[in-house]
Amino acid sequence: MTRPPAHIVLTPVLAAAFLVLAGTALSATSHPKTVKLARAAPSRRSPAGHRGPAGHRGPAGPSGQAGPAGPVGPAGSGPRAQSIAIDWQNNAYEGHDTATFTVPGIGAGEVECSHDTQWIRLVPSDQGADTEMWAAIMHENKMAVRAAARRSFAWGPDYYLGLNQVNGTEPEAHGQMRGIISTRGEIGAFAPTGLAAPATFTLSWYWSFADTQSARCYVTGLVVTGS
Repeated sequence: MTRPPAHIVLTPVLAAAFLVLAGTALSATSHPKTVKLARAAPSRRSPAGHRGPAGHRGPAGPSGQAGPAGPVGPAGSGPRAQSIAIDWQNNAYEGHDTATFTVPGIGAGEVECSHDTQWIRLVPSDQGADTEMWAAIMHENKMAVRAAARRSFAWGPDYYLGLNQVNGTEPEAHGQMRGIISTRGEIGAFAPTGLAAPATFTLSWYWSFADTQSARCYVTGLVVTGS
């Protein structure tokens, strides 16, 4: 009896092994391995309309540039001080020999110190009103009380008090003045009410006009209104 070739002879043991391997391969092909997918973490966002606690405040940033200044507000009802200053020398008086002020409800004022004029003058805003300016004037060791007013329609449109002791310009002088400006309402009115508040003023001055080239004048003062 002829024997099969040696290379094709399978022992029962090897045949069984091949069958086991073939079954394992088929099982892996028919039933692939299931891969588990990672689940997303649950959302930590709060429900709509509900915010969590605020965190710590961060450091303050640098300051920005300052904005433009706003408009000047209206003047208050309390006292208001207006400075008077005249300061010229070496005969350079042009444009420096006057200072102005206002008295609400009464008029507009001016202080002048020039070669020809040295005074405090008032122009009433209501030419039909009875207004007055009164002052105590001190020159060195002398003192005088003077007044100027508009109490009649026939009187001039303005009035003044001179800073000098005598009529005309003194070559050299210095002194002080303290006074008040007030109104009595309409000319001829009896017991007027609702009058504008009076103003008080103080002035100090010195001038020297003896030498034209070195002529000079200095006036300082304060006008307080609404008091």
